[in-house]
Amino acid sequence: MGRINKKQKRIISFFESMAHADNLRQQVLFSLAELFNLEQSTFFLIDSQGYLFDPIALNVESRAIDSYVTHFQNKDIFHPRNLPRKKYLQNPVMYITDVMSLKDFERTEYYNDFLKAQGVYHETIVSLTGKGRLLGGIGLYKPKNEKFDQDTRSHLELLTRFLAGQLSLHLALQRALEGQHLYHFCMKENPAGIILFDEDFSVLFSNMAAREMVAALLHKRLDLDKFIKDIVSLTGVFSSPSRICSLNLYSPSLKKFAIRVKQAENSLGSDRKTFLMELMPEGFSSHGDAWLDMNIKEKYDLTDRELQVLGMIMQGLTNIETAESLFISPNTVKSHLRSILKKTGACNRIKLYQKVSGAI
Repeated sequence: MGRINKKQKRIISFFESMAHADNLRQQVLFSLAELFNLEQSTFFLIDSQGYLFDPIALNVESRAIDSYVTHFQNKDIFHPRNLPRKKYLQNPVMYITDVMSLKDFERTEYYNDFLKAQGVYHETIVSLTGKGRLLGGIGLYKPKNEKFDQDTRSHLELLTRFLAGQLSLHLALQRALEGQHLYHFCMKENPAGIILFDEDFSVLFSNMAAREMVAALLHKRLDLDKFIKDIVSLTGVFSSPSRICSLNLYSPSLKKFAIRVKQAENSLGSDRKTFLMELMPEGFSSHGDAWLDMNIKEKYDLTDRELQVLGMIMQGLTNIETAESLFISPNTVKSHLRSILKKTGACNRIKLYQKVSGAI
């Protein structure tokens, strides 16, 4: 076996650095800078519509990033919306001349009003894809007196598939963690009472609202196990797990509560059936918009339908559940959700929940 040269050692070191990265994208920029003697770089994520978001930068001023996001990304010769997707799939590593001549490039607004102001002339981009979709883009920059040689391009092409796989895993883990956080946040903070239990009447989860409502119904005696058994007996949900069973109960003070029970889709990794019970006091809207601050509609300029969708999101309903409740398609729900996120300035469901509930 031949000796490993200095460049190969640095590439091996690059792979090793990824395995221990706490912040994957920042570590990628640090490692690329060391490997290819780079001073400036950026790493954007790309959404399904081809827009760039959530930038990470190395030695690039924040005001330059803001300027790019608000204006110059539409002028960017490499922007995903300015080039066919096929080109990125065929050429994951591209230099300026893969898109246009340097003379034409020097006449672009993108170069004259943006890159030139940053002391940048040469740009190479690395596009990272997963399952045929663009996931992220890395921008590597050099001044006019330096160049990207063919050796650098070859090594970048070697690293691209590895980086795309790492980013894909990173984003999948991030989505899973966000989903888990959102689930627990919604379950705990939901103004509706939530109780999860199994077919042995064992309580798997109950939020504070549920315990308070059960205590009110049982006149201050909190006995969840007995309460669940009584509700199951009254609704017959065990014999008809495929349907939603509901009833109304009155507390000793004659306060009315609506109760709904159904089999949960996720049985928490067990072969035992799991059931979800929701408790709602009189006046609580099952569509969620009754407990929302009605100023929200005016504050964010939401339509009536967007307010309905927002209400269900705040209860933790999925797109499919929301679609079924409103008798619209899941794609329509997604469209409303995109509009809501844009109007509220929230980047995901968790931030939306926090913003609307007054957490931020």
